[in-house]
Amino acid sequence: MHLRHSLAFPLAAFTLVLASCATTRVELDKMKGTQFPPASIDVDGKSVTIASIYAEVGINLLIDPDETAIPPFQVERLDKCPPICDGGGGDPVPTITVAELDALERGHRHLPVDETYVPCWVLGDRSTCPEYHLYGVVSAYYLADPRDPKFPQKGVAGLMWTQNRRAFALFYPAIERVNDPGTYLVVAAHEIGHAFNLHHQDSLKVGHRADIMYPVIDQYEPRFAALSAREHLQNHDTACIWPGKSIFGAIHANHDPSHIPGASQTCP
Repeated sequence: MHLRHSLAFPLAAFTLVLASCATTRVELDKMKGTQFPPASIDVDGKSVTIASIYAEVGINLLIDPDETAIPPFQVERLDKCPPICDGGGGDPVPTITVAELDALERGHRHLPVDETYVPCWVLGDRSTCPEYHLYGVVSAYYLADPRDPKFPQKGVAGLMWTQNRRAFALFYPAIERVNDPGTYLVVAAHEIGHAFNLHHQDSLKVGHRADIMYPVIDQYEPRFAALSAREHLQNHDTACIWPGKSIFGAIHANHDPSHIPGASQTCP
């Protein structure tokens, strides 16, 4: 997700409807020197959380902050970064590559990728409900440019970097430059949306005002306003929705993939 600037708009009225007993648990770590996304923001007198954004479309989401001080790591390329890396000041700017994000996940993730089944109550009766898992990490570094990892992508605030939609990263230096708690919460909700197999095309933008899945934050409304996003989260096959269950871009054969370039009909 790319950053521009943000301005919160009044939140449209919504009704909480949980479509199933399934839960997605997000294990969220952060590197030393960073902060987690805010627990809530105030929009038009209403408290909005990442969980409430998803509850509106029937998704039960649990955010579990876990490790709070993953130590920074040094890589050889930092000593070779030219002055242009930080806009001419001369100091190297730390970056992190996708391969390094993979290594960080392997070293710190505790939740399994596959779902587990937990006891629950459904309409007053004991049952067993699936719990899906997602890993997130707040990086102390900018995302590295894939063409040359010495160079930071300063406008990239978040990335769902795994093909099977199991993990995402938030890049704290990019977020800190904007210095807006609402933007930070929206960035986190956006990347989690990708883990639920939502795309930038699953967004709605009217003028400068856009919802969660729009790729550039300008003026935001923290909700899923696009019909395609709501249709996907509420009605598509479970293998197409839940994190870790299928590749990014997979769409069930009963649904039209035409609005997403390159999408494939590969969900069971």
